[in-house]
Amino acid sequence: MIVDFTNKLIEYVDENEAGFVSQDFSYYSISDSVFTSCDFSSACFFDAVITNTVFNGCNFLSSSFSKAALRNITFSNCLFTGTMMDNASVKNVRIEDSVARYFSLDESFCSDFSILSSSFTDSSFSSIKTKNVKIEETDLTRSSFFNTPLSFLSLKNSTLVSIRLSENKSELYKAKLDMGQVIDIIRQFDVEITG
Repeated sequence: MIVDFTNKLIEYVDENEAGFVSQDFSYYSISDSVFTSCDFSSACFFDAVITNTVFNGCNFLSSSFSKAALRNITFSNCLFTGTMMDNASVKNVRIEDSVARYFSLDESFCSDFSILSSSFTDSSFSSIKTKNVKIEETDLTRSSFFNTPLSFLSLKNSTLVSIRLSENKSELYKAKLDMGQVIDIIRQFDVEITG
């Protein structure tokens, strides 16, 4: 079944409004829409196609975008705690001023993708295929980059404290990091920096 959310402006300002909690949007097509203050907690977007859409101040707590195709999307001031975006195709997507914990983008293809001025602690960016990906001015403390080369990411002014890497740390090869990021990573190896 394909349900079309085309040219929709949907806004929930009543905190008692259920919004889209636990809704199943699997295989939906959502395009040319704006969602403001909507609650998508525990919603499922499995294999959905979402294009030319803006999400402002929306809650995606424990939601899943597994295998979704996301194109030309802006997420602003959104909450992504426990959100799964694994095996997704993400192109021209911007996440800004948002908060996430236990977010997963594992094994996704990301092109022209950015996370800006956000907090994505304890999240996973493992085995992603990247092209022009920026994760800038974002707290990535304790996040996993297993099998994702940091050299393909712009991590300008992002916090990399206790990030998780593979045993041989091959993700660091040719990475472009600032001195603060290098110090954050070196601390994981019990290296004492002097002088």
